[in-house]
Amino acid sequence: MNISITPYNLISVQNKGLFANQNRTSQFQTSNLAPLQQDCVTFGASKKRKVRVEESEEDLKSAEKGLDEEDMSGKIQYATGCDINSECQRDFEKLKFDLKKGLSDVTESDRNPDLPVLRGEAGIHGRVKSAESILQKAPPRQLRNKKEIFKMGDVIGLRVVLQKTSQQDFDKVFKALGKMVTSGKFKVLEVENYRMTPKESYVSQKTLNSFELACQKVGQTPKITSSPRESGYTAVHINVELPSGKLAEIQVMGCDMEKVKDIEDFFYKKRCNKPLADKYKPIENLMLKVMGKTKKDKLTGKISYEKLDEFQVATLDRYIKDSYAHARTIPPKISKKTVDNYFLPIPYSLPKELAFENLQKMKDICDYKHTKGNPFC
Repeated sequence: MNISITPYNLISVQNKGLFANQNRTSQFQTSNLAPLQQDCVTFGASKKRKVRVEESEEDLKSAEKGLDEEDMSGKIQYATGCDINSECQRDFEKLKFDLKKGLSDVTESDRNPDLPVLRGEAGIHGRVKSAESILQKAPPRQLRNKKEIFKMGDVIGLRVVLQKTSQQDFDKVFKALGKMVTSGKFKVLEVENYRMTPKESYVSQKTLNSFELACQKVGQTPKITSSPRESGYTAVHINVELPSGKLAEIQVMGCDMEKVKDIEDFFYKKRCNKPLADKYKPIENLMLKVMGKTKKDKLTGKISYEKLDEFQVATLDRYIKDSYAHARTIPPKISKKTVDNYFLPIPYSLPKELAFENLQKMKDICDYKHTKGNPFC
């Protein structure tokens, strides 16, 4: 089927008034537009980057005296980030194990290939936020020590990916998650249901109400919200407290959304002037070459790029939004297996190098080289 695309209205989306809603900020200080990638969730976890951190003589003397991080002028050290990463690994593995066990009855297998959750690592995977990412996110939020950083909410992140994305399939998954809540695997603090309209939501209101009742049975009163993201991203984020007291984020989404999400995260990083993981350096260099440096107007907060005009920036935003909408129309079997013809063609007014399909192929190459022992692909 041929798909014709125009720059400003690639796919018509009803209820555009939803986009006028202000982005809410959760109790965990994370914007609705923040991803869970390395910085919250490209769960294509990379090896730790080797970063040389300069320390002043005063910092070294303080460390020798055994002073707590709070006494070091609020300055987060790289070593602190490494400690936090290390301390969270055990909780991450425990939560991952619990999710695999708790969702085993709704996970596909040879005997039951049509169950909602993808089998193996494709279905349940995640990461602990790297030391570098902690150093990036802590200062803007004025988080100055371990205790405060642990409250960031997404230091531990896991993703549950469904091969089938009907509301009936999500109902089965949330029923299983409700049982995990009542058995004490974690305490639910907040549920964020990101969708454009109620009809397009992964989760029905009935399912959310049932999940809330499961939480209330064990004395939990989570905050539950349903709102659109400007980008068109659709998923359910569950912020939880683990038995150890540490916080974690569980993302529940369809495989249709995950591919677009991983590529859109590259654009998010570019928009926020954040570096990509070392293994994605070729993608970072490509974006710098065709987009130029990112600029932000101090008064309006408007984002622009050195090599893209206003029309191209608006078209890029629409391309990302329509890519999310298009992904919801892809049959599950296609979205699981192929990249070709999965993404929307890029509008003629944008550099072809920025096409989602091109960036996905570059990502696959970087991931392959990384797994072969060359982290600087």
